[in-house]
Amino acid sequence: MAAESSIWFGVAITARDASVSLGAASNIQDNSRITLDSGEHLKIGERVTIGHNVQLNACVIGNTCIIGMGSTIGKGTIVQNGGVVAAGAVTAPNTVVTEGMIWSGNPAKQSRPLSEENTKLFSVGVDVYKQYSKNYKKNP
Repeated sequence: MAAESSIWFGVAITARDASVSLGAASNIQDNSRITLDSGEHLKIGERVTIGHNVQLNACVIGNTCIIGMGSTIGKGTIVQNGGVVAAGAVTAPNTVVTEGMIWSGNPAKQSRPLSEENTKLFSVGVDVYKQYSKNYKKNP
């Protein structure tokens, strides 16, 4: 867990003999589940938001990504920098979510490019969770 990152209430991590890396200023929100088998890896980059109730398997998530609430990230998925998986979407194993694109559906498919407004709002969301974490550490 890097500086300013946070893991919130009810998150369950099952990672026997596996590795989990959470980049700076990233957050994993309430009730998400991480399930890794022995020898597998989960790498989450910097300034990433993992929404509530997300199911994560062994995958790589680049920097400044959003993984929407209730989505499932299949084993071997790569979310490139700035990629977004929409709420409720399911990525098939080994999917590559392309940089700067929103993917949605089941199975998830490229939906549309991320707008500048989306990018700004998502960045604000990361900063909000950084502040939540600081506030909670001061006043548990």
